[in-house]
Amino acid sequence: WLRVVGVVKVVTMGTLFALVWRGSRIRLKVKWISARREAERPRYAALWDLKDQIHQELTADAVAKNSPDLRAALADIAEGQISHNKSKPAKYHAIEKVSEYISWLGFAIAFLCAVWLLCSEFHWIPHQSWLIFGTAFIPALVGGIRGINGFLNIGGLADEHFKIASVLDGMRNELELMPSDDIHGIHDLAERAYGQLVGRDTQWEEGAKKVNLKPARNGRLGSAFAT
Repeated sequence: WLRVVGVVKVVTMGTLFALVWRGSRIRLKVKWISARREAERPRYAALWDLKDQIHQELTADAVAKNSPDLRAALADIAEGQISHNKSKPAKYHAIEKVSEYISWLGFAIAFLCAVWLLCSEFHWIPHQSWLIFGTAFIPALVGGIRGINGFLNIGGLADEHFKIASVLDGMRNELELMPSDDIHGIHDLAERAYGQLVGRDTQWEEGAKKVNLKPARNGRLGSAFAT
């Protein structure tokens, strides 16, 4: 059993190092960030098109006629974005809750295995080599899961989505109190809403770029981890 455990550990560590090395070489993280930003753009496309349409209407003769329709369109888009951002915190909190359950389960298994090993030292019960999984592998696995949650800042992401939803909710209330023919006010709200959504993604991108794994520099081994 100990030989099997040793082989599994070495192979796993080598595979992970190779993946990180390869990902760093092909700039996988940069591609991932770019792909995520591109995937988010369709959610803002309707708001961008509406904002552009409102801007054109500012100089048109039919402003008074089209303003109510533009106001209703902005309200629908805002409602969709509010629903999206309000649903995200619940999902992130669910991830944290599952991680918490896994952590307690891992602790319980590790504790029982440790007690078993201790009892086996006194020859009260037979010694089992597989108990190393419970006292070493499982705690490492749980620690890795918690570390990933911290690395991704799951709790922070939930708070950010809640803040965005609150801000957009306030803008929606402003829109409801706004006269239907106030094209300038509608345009201002559309600009602010778009700025909030794009600004949130820009903030995420900047934060993601600050945290990175760099196993190599200039073709040579450097620090294993760098931030």
